[in-house]
Parts: sequence; structure tokens; C-alpha cells
Amino acid sequence: MSAELVFATSNNFAQGRRQGICTAAAMNWAKRVLEKGPVDTFDRIGLDEHILNMQMATLRTLDNQPAEQCDRVGLRMVGGQDRNVGSVGDVVRLGDDNPADAIIFWTNEHTMAYRHNEFFDIEVGLYRAKTTADIEKKMKEITGAYGGLVGARVVALK
Repeated sequence: MSAELVFATSNNFAQGRRQGICTAAAMNWAKRVLEKGPVDTFDRIGLDEHILNMQMATLRTLDNQPAEQCDRVGLRMVGGQDRNVGSVGDVVRLGDDNPADAIIFWTNEHTMAYRHNEFFDIEVGLYRAKTTADIEKKMKEITGAYGGLVGARVVALK
């Protein structure tokens, strides 16, 4: 078995010269799955792309204030700080160590989210797998094109 695409998405938005809604989308996906469990359509995240685009304009200004960034979306940081990660395996282990929470993780330019056997990336959509090995393989395949992973944040509902 392999990871299955649950729904496809794209990231064709900008705020001024800055492209994308990845942080807003990842954080709102995490909030929704923590509140209600798995989602099967983009609409179930609860915000359309235009609202995410407006929210992203604010979240960008808070990149150096992770607790405030989380608060704006209705989340809280678990452990009080961002963590350095160097691989998809590190992200999956954070998820294994924090099964009730979600993981927001990023490269130098792009943000995604993970929760046990689910991987959300606004560039491609939501993937779900029956096994951790299958979702980890899909995450490596997709994130490999983005450059190395550099950070992660464990989040829970406020």
C-alpha cells in the first residue's frame, strides 16, 4: 500500500512580493484536524484560499514570534519553542512522541504539516497512509524538491 492523495491543492497566492499561503494553510489544517479529526476535502479546513491569503500576510510578520503566530490561528506551542529538524524522519518522530498534537515543519521557504499518517502540503494537497513507512516515503518524495528541512513546531489547541 502507499500514501493516497485525499485532495489536491495549489498555492497560487501572493502578498505583495511574497508568494504563497503555506504557513496559514498548514496551521489551519492542523487546527481543524485537532478539533474535528481527519478532513477529506479542502473546504473542511474551514477557510477559503482568500481568507488564508489575508491571514498569511499577518503570519509572515510573526515568523520570529512563534507563540504569537500560533495564537493568531487558535493554537499553542507544545514545549514552548521551535525545534531544529534535519529530515522527514525527525518530523515523524516528533509526531510519534506527541500523538495528540500536530507538527508544523518547514524549509527555508516553505511550511507544511504532519499528524500521524497524514501529510498536508498546500503545494500538492493532503496525503494519508495506513502505515508510517508509507507516509514517510511520500513526505520524502515531495519535500526533497524543496531543499532541506530546518525546523518544526509541535502544536495543540489553545
